Amino acid sequence: MDIPNGTIKHSPNLNLNNVDLKGFLEKELNTIIKVNNDANVAALGEAWAGAGRGIANCVMYTLGTGVGGGIIIDGKIVEGFQSVAGEIGHMAIVPDLEAIQCGCGKMGCLETVSSATGIIRMAKEAVARGDRTSLVDVEEIMAKDVLDAAKAGDEVATRIVARAAYYLGRSMAMMSVILNPECYIIGGGVAKAGDFLFDQIKEVFEKYTQEASKTSVKIVPAVLGNNAGVVGAAGLILRG
Repeated sequence: MDIPNGTIKHSPNLNLNNVDLKGFLEKELNTIIKVNNDANVAALGEAWAGAGRGIANCVMYTLGTGVGGGIIIDGKIVEGFQSVAGEIGHMAIVPDLEAIQCGCGKMGCLETVSSATGIIRMAKEAVARGDRTSLVDVEEIMAKDVLDAAKAGDEVATRIVARAAYYLGRSMAMMSVILNPECYIIGGGVAKAGDFLFDQIKEVFEKYTQEASKTSVKIVPAVLGNNAGVVGAAGLILRG
């Protein structure tokens, strides 16, 4: 996106290229329009009126089909030079020997292992290899199936979830020495796994983050659910 001009430069999932969304909507609705990335406004929503309320510096992860992200510093969205700051899911964090190609075209992105899509892929690969797992009885594996199986003690599912949590924790450790946020907020469908997932993420984060960057830092679930983006979008206008 070209956020300042309100233009969608390229959206492969929606097949939109060089669309003047701001100009179109302003003409049709005759009102002020601001355009931003969905994960950015979800982060702003949580920071403004959700899990990050009252916190000036926080980072949000959205764990769903992909891994989205939004960075809030001093209460404002960090958009970056070309409006692509906060693309946390595309941190190349998985080592080369374990890496697979991401939908963005690069290798080893966080999204390949810590998204719902990544979790499902790893589960299907395990079933295809003939690994002993209860997931073999699931007709169409979803991320929730893997998480539930892990909670029930399935070894294969446990390894998959641990891998997803490990790279989430490592990525947060990296973010901490760059941004030093007070809070990490995790939303999206995968985050509904609750403490079972969060405790593993926190353990990795504690292990790999230097003391000065982790003291009093919180890793918490989002609270606004699907409303986060709507609240954040309103905040673009109301907060200037």
